[in-house]
Amino acid sequence: MFLSVFALATVSCSEYEKVLKSNDNAAKLKMANELFESGKFTRANKLFEQVQPAYRGTPQAERITYMMAEAYFGMGDYLLAAYYYERFVKSYPESSKMEDAAYKQAYCYYLDSPRYTLDQENTIKAIAEMQKYINRYSDSEKEKEANEIIKELRVKLEKKDFGIANQYMKLENYKASNITFGNFISDYPDSDLREEAYFLKFESLYLYAENSYYTKQPERYRDAKTAYLVFEKRYPESEFSRDAKKYYSEVELAIEEYEAYKKEGEEYSKK
Repeated sequence: MFLSVFALATVSCSEYEKVLKSNDNAAKLKMANELFESGKFTRANKLFEQVQPAYRGTPQAERITYMMAEAYFGMGDYLLAAYYYERFVKSYPESSKMEDAAYKQAYCYYLDSPRYTLDQENTIKAIAEMQKYINRYSDSEKEKEANEIIKELRVKLEKKDFGIANQYMKLENYKASNITFGNFISDYPDSDLREEAYFLKFESLYLYAENSYYTKQPERYRDAKTAYLVFEKRYPESEFSRDAKKYYSEVELAIEEYEAYKKEGEEYSKK
């Protein structure tokens, strides 16, 4: 039985190589379709790629382009699949497969989106393409799924940006940390990390002031005070309140000491 299976595979491979090297485009297309249906996407696409130029401008061209995208999708090569789905969308706007291709183009970028610690270029593309799909097919049965994917991807971007701001804190680059947490607060108004971001923005300003030259400290402590008051007003029952109040008391003390020193200096200059 093993020998018969081996012989069949050998014949099949031999037939594939023969068709691959031939000039018979009809035979290539027929075999490409058969290989695709049997899940042999890599072989199928080699044949599709060969015959595509020959069928350009014909009724078969639409199906070939779509099948190439589907084959790359089946192979797990999502970036190439996205490329061919996009190509299909642009080339065949009246096709019955148009909506499906538009969704799968966005979905490919979603599948290729890496964990949040890595570069998020494809995450951003996936969000943009999913939103484009929703805008175009607002009554689609996939609208709910598309919105859930966008929500998931935005959380990934949140974690990425929050992690960058936190990294600045660890590196003791408090100025950059303050700016980045500020941007995070502006960019993600519905984030679950927003409360912590407000606290860390205040903490970064406090540490920035504490580690500044004496002449720069008064202004920077005042900035920290303002950040605390905003945080305290927004989250009076925050889990970070204990640490925030501790830092704030030190901010207040520093400001009071500076004001006292300033007043003493002014009185001395009047004498």
